[in-house]
Amino acid sequence: MSIPALIITHGRLAEAMLHATGHFADISDAFRVYSNHHDDIETIVREGVKFLNESGDGSAFVFTDLVGGSCWQAGLRIRREFPGARVIGGVNLPMLISFAVNRNRLETDALLEKITEDAHKAIRVLS
Repeated sequence: MSIPALIITHGRLAEAMLHATGHFADISDAFRVYSNHHDDIETIVREGVKFLNESGDGSAFVFTDLVGGSCWQAGLRIRREFPGARVIGGVNLPMLISFAVNRNRLETDALLEKITEDAHKAIRVLS
């Protein structure tokens, strides 16, 4: 089982996050990145759905940067076209690394729980 993912962000954040994730895990076929800076929402939705349809068994993850923003809205539209997608807002690097490392060994719901847990564990505040 190999779960595909999209990363949809503002600016070049998705590209940078994917590049950084590649230093920790194999990302060769896992991700496609989109930016509202380069593409309009229609293109992101069309290309994202096409990639997901070609890449998996009906499950997919759509990572976005800001809940409620245009990238999030694209994720929601992708989910309407691809109901097996999980849309996750507030993506961070530990979440993507966890996804890349665990996507071939965990079922979708367990993977969602694992990446969410790892994302939360990685947040620390020192004051």
